[in-house]
Amino acid sequence: MVKVRDIHEILNGFAPYGLQESYDNSGLQVGDFSADSNGILLAVDVTEKVVDEAIREGINTIVSHHPLIFGGINKITAESATGRIIMEAVRHGISIISCHTNIDKAYNGVSYRMGTLLGLTGMRPLSAESLCDKSPADSDSEITTGLGVIGTLPTPLSFENFADKVKDAFSCDSIRHSRVLKPMISTVALCGGSGGSFLSLAAASGADVYVTADLRYHDFFKAEESITTIDAGHFETERCVIDIFYDILTKNFTNFAVRRTSEKTNPVIYLH
Repeated sequence: MVKVRDIHEILNGFAPYGLQESYDNSGLQVGDFSADSNGILLAVDVTEKVVDEAIREGINTIVSHHPLIFGGINKITAESATGRIIMEAVRHGISIISCHTNIDKAYNGVSYRMGTLLGLTGMRPLSAESLCDKSPADSDSEITTGLGVIGTLPTPLSFENFADKVKDAFSCDSIRHSRVLKPMISTVALCGGSGGSFLSLAAASGADVYVTADLRYHDFFKAEESITTIDAGHFETERCVIDIFYDILTKNFTNFAVRRTSEKTNPVIYLH
């Protein structure tokens, strides 16, 4: 029987929890390491509807990207969504594990998967932080972990064609971008989720364009001076994490139920 601890440790082997940022809260959010798991439901966010889906499908483990408990929590009551989710999860014996900035920073994590979806080659971390022992793909190559990646398109694209590629790759309803500084795009910097703090680093990297999310109004002014920037949406740039989870867990747990949520947890609604 698969234990919650087993799932937690498989994820830790791919994206060590020790990589997470100091402000983060990745790991077991709700539940018991020693509990038996009868299946896993994968989601970007843990919402009430995701918990309802797990209950409905008889699944007692949820693995999410964004932590359910993020920051301080003073009480667990039905007055807040977080409180209701925790109460319902405990009531139905559901364990919740989250992998956030640790899988953002891991080799072949979120930004690497974004780059793969765009067809980038020669990817390396945009913000390198710690030395890993060896690359799983090449035992002779040392790799670093960090937030974001930079890579190269196999064939340069016009900005318009590249923007269309971004929309297709991440299933974006719309994108925002700063002034186009280079008509042709070859080198691409990426950071899934909120990557505005790496704008200067992306510009200094020599990339032709920077794809991220949650950019502020003044970030676009800043970008005009240095690099064309595309805001493709927070959920849109991170939804690929579900496929990362799926690949890791199905590889390690054969003949075990691993399902992607059918709920769209993106809270942003676009009008066209």
